[in-house]
Amino acid sequence: MNKRFIYTGSFVLLLMIAVFSAIKFTNVEAKGGEAVATKKSYVSYEIQPGDTLISIAKENIKNTDLTIDEYVEEVKENNQLHDDKIIAGNKIIITTYAY
Repeated sequence: MNKRFIYTGSFVLLLMIAVFSAIKFTNVEAKGGEAVATKKSYVSYEIQPGDTLISIAKENIKNTDLTIDEYVEEVKENNQLHDDKIIAGNKIIITTYAY
């Protein structure tokens, strides 16, 4: 009976540690009741015909707390662009966000 109690207690303790660790290390912030993506990555993106920096921003700021203007400025800075002009077929570095 003693061994069973020790095994059960150990299992429950490990389970509690796992649950609390998962909660502690989850990297999601709340924005008006919605989750906000906070994991930031940079990827190469080939500009498609009809793309603008604003259209690219709209696709990539979903679930973030960034504005379109903030995202566009970040892309311009990362790619050393002096204006909003981009050319289809060229590649730029864009920021993506995940949870």
